[in-house]
Amino acid sequence: MLSWWHWPVSKIWATPSWAFMSIFFCALIFGVIYYIVELKAQTDWCKVFEPAANNPLLIYILPYILIAALQLLSIPARPEFMSSGLMGILWSLGFAVMMMFVVTGLNKLGVRLKL
Repeated sequence: MLSWWHWPVSKIWATPSWAFMSIFFCALIFGVIYYIVELKAQTDWCKVFEPAANNPLLIYILPYILIAALQLLSIPARPEFMSSGLMGILWSLGFAVMMMFVVTGLNKLGVRLKL
């Protein structure tokens, strides 16, 4: 974690600081989820992610399709004041939840994407 003293933290520039921080947080999140699901056998909370897990390609590509459609209609995908900070985080969480609901509905209609 001391690498940020030497290199800026930037995803765009793919700096070592960003890589180390990403590795750290991914490992931390994986460890917590592993402990909860595998060691404590608490899996009921995972059901909320089941629609995305059943149709991962659709949940991956759907935001790109939605944003492209909005751009064709000259509608901004998000308000400018929600581009960073706490409002950006809240917008991202809300958008992710909305995508989960959309994919759940599409799954019920039988829409599936497969390779």
